[in-house]
Amino acid sequence: MQILCCWESLLCRYRRRSYSAVEADLNSSCIPTRIVKSEEIWAALWAKVLYNCALNPLSAILEVPYGALGQQAETRQIMNRVVSEIFDVMKAKGVIVPFCDADDYFRFFMERLLPATVDHRSSMLQDMMMGRQTEIDALNGAISQYGRKLGLPTPYNDLICALIKFKERPADSGKNFNESYGFSWSLIESHQVVA
Repeated sequence: MQILCCWESLLCRYRRRSYSAVEADLNSSCIPTRIVKSEEIWAALWAKVLYNCALNPLSAILEVPYGALGQQAETRQIMNRVVSEIFDVMKAKGVIVPFCDADDYFRFFMERLLPATVDHRSSMLQDMMMGRQTEIDALNGAISQYGRKLGLPTPYNDLICALIKFKERPADSGKNFNESYGFSWSLIESHQVVA
């Protein structure tokens, strides 16, 4: 494991030292470190968002490890659509990641990332099994929120959020699914979503 440190944030503490000296200090303290520009940190964070949004909630909804999601055409299509919506949001926000487009990322995801974690059970699934709140609002929920602010449709992320929130809710709360989560099938129909 390596820690990425944003050079701009280190400037406050180490004003008179070069970034290579700070990096050397951290590395000599047995903390593997590489100092990078803030743009690289944001790219790494968004790459993690892509991975987690595509896998975590679907694994939790279906109660399967990641590998099972890659085996079925239907779940691959859902993950691909989630990724495409995130790329639309990233493009509108001006986020730069080291992939040409959603298809380029999804190929990398299916060929390199998913095979490395085939037996992994998502933290979201583990949270749900333990009766804990999930991080859905910080993942797909954030994408849905960005989409609304930017005027971009995110029907797959919206639906996944609604399904996770439904599974999180105690069975006896008595609320209607649509009332509880603001989900509308017209969102799906108006965007011609095909599962």
